[in-house]
Amino acid sequence: MSQDDLIGKRILSPKFGIGIIESIEQMGGRDFFVAFSQELNIKNFVPVDDQTEYRFLSSKKDLEQCLKNLSPSHAPIEFESKQERINYFKTETKIQNLEKITFLLCELAAIDDRGTVEEASLAKLIETLSIELSIVLEISRAEATKQIKENLGI
Repeated sequence: MSQDDLIGKRILSPKFGIGIIESIEQMGGRDFFVAFSQELNIKNFVPVDDQTEYRFLSSKKDLEQCLKNLSPSHAPIEFESKQERINYFKTETKIQNLEKITFLLCELAAIDDRGTVEEASLAKLIETLSIELSIVLEISRAEATKQIKENLGI
């Protein structure tokens, strides 16, 4: 995709929500999207090469499939310790990929003894996905959050 094709595209970041790419600038030898967040009314510099910082909005079809894949009957991964589980989710929730987010939501929802860190990870993933759902499916954020939680059985 050329730089011209990227201008005007919407991206989703766990740090600022939805942003519209206004330009691409180079600083310190790295390319950055300059993305305007209407929700926060700020411009953000997002490293183009860091896929943990953003992802392009998913299609309506992909998001509808994501909702279908959210299930409370998911069997969680077994961990040797709670600390190992916490470290796993701290690392994995940084990945901005719809399939990974769907998987992690199911994993976290299936854990009966979620701690504070895991609850925060679950809440952040739900928030990020609900923002995207509300924009792409043209529903309220409250409705998007409700659908996610209902599908997960939480």
